[in-house]
Amino acid sequence: MDRSKLYKVIIITVVVILVVVGLCVGYYFIFGNKKSYSAIETIMENAAESYYDDHAEELPTEAGATVIISVDTLVSGEYMDSIATLSKDEKTSCTGEVRVMNNSGKYQYVANIDCGDTYQTKNFKDYILENSKQVYDGSGVYEMDDPSAPANADGTLAKKWVFKGENPMNYMEFSGATWRIVSFNEDSVELIYTSAIYNNEFDDRFNTDTNANDGINNYSLSRMREYLNQNYSKIVDKDYQDYVVPHTVCAGIRPFNDLSVDGSSECATKITGELISSVPLYEYMRASLDSNCTSLNSTCANYNYLSTLRNFWTITASDINSHTGFIVERGAIEYYELSYAYGIYPIIYITTNISNVSGTGASDDPFVINNA
Repeated sequence: MDRSKLYKVIIITVVVILVVVGLCVGYYFIFGNKKSYSAIETIMENAAESYYDDHAEELPTEAGATVIISVDTLVSGEYMDSIATLSKDEKTSCTGEVRVMNNSGKYQYVANIDCGDTYQTKNFKDYILENSKQVYDGSGVYEMDDPSAPANADGTLAKKWVFKGENPMNYMEFSGATWRIVSFNEDSVELIYTSAIYNNEFDDRFNTDTNANDGINNYSLSRMREYLNQNYSKIVDKDYQDYVVPHTVCAGIRPFNDLSVDGSSECATKITGELISSVPLYEYMRASLDSNCTSLNSTCANYNYLSTLRNFWTITASDINSHTGFIVERGAIEYYELSYAYGIYPIIYITTNISNVSGTGASDDPFVINNA
């Protein structure tokens, strides 16, 4: 091969190589660097953290308070690229925001992306509803009024979803233990511990009516509340406490002849900002599908998954006198002197601002927060 032909071959080879390299580089920048929406959510949360590192005065100061920052603000402040740039999808219109909640002095950052039919961020509430059976009869999830929440602007009660029946799929693994989901709303999920803490009285203070240490029927000042608060960190590991949100406790006294299961008596007195509590009587009754569960009898144990939690104090005191409260014994509702040592099942609420969740809620496949 003469020298001129050799030069031509070399030049052609070099050009081909350059074209191939150029195409590869172009493909990478156009397609190869494309981020998934879940990856973009992480980028948004990191960007929001950086933003509030620079603008700490804009963070919510009250426990439970939330602020929202839009992706547009983060992009204009050069804390992140736009969703369209990151997803390499100029055709799909997406909006995004990050909710930042003050969780008892710690801040939770949760991203939300809305791309219409293409993609929408799903939180824990959405995940539960997708994986649970919302029903009108039988075991499952029921939409009901929420007497513990503030009323809507029009005076109607807020809504929540409640698990009812004998075998609802509401198991959850959390903080190294098995819990069951009692209820949930847009913001939080109520969990009850499935292992009782035994040998605890409701209260054992001196009662002037009986002239003895029979206790006083006021949960807000009770030994039970003291005990739960003192042992919160033993029940919920510190690595999981960031998920726990303050909740409102319905701590009112229930009239002995009250036949309601709507919580109107219990929720007449509320304690706000609690991290841990236990079962108000109406929540136990509400979980039963037996229509006869309206008073102190054994029918409330029927078709009621909470009846498997045997022998425990509720946080509901009785109006019979100043030293009795309601217990659940072998599924039946009874009333005892408050100084009687019995079991306690702790209740906590966790945020719904969790997207990395798996499981079906079955006893052998409980809901779990991945990478928690």
